[in-house]
Amino acid sequence: MFGDRHPPMSSLKSMLGHTMGAASGFGAIACCKAIEESFLPPTINLRTADPAFGEGIDFVGDGARTADVRIAQNHGFAFGGNNAITIFGAYTDREPAGAQEEGR
Repeated sequence: MFGDRHPPMSSLKSMLGHTMGAASGFGAIACCKAIEESFLPPTINLRTADPAFGEGIDFVGDGARTADVRIAQNHGFAFGGNNAITIFGAYTDREPAGAQEEGR
């Protein structure tokens, strides 16, 4: 699906713990902020990935990383089988904020 290059992966749970029903909401906020602010949030305390994942997996380790994020995917797997995956994307087909005011 991704060819030879896997997308970067990080986990907010490492920073927030288990927030129960709010976990998917926090993940959605983080995805939107990552797109808006051009960064990848870290998986804190990640030192060594399990070799069972295989090679080529790009885990975002101990610190946030600057990146041009155009698409972000959030996995929300909750208790009782409540599971959802949401995809967020940058909206670029519009004028920058304030562009109309500059033309006045």
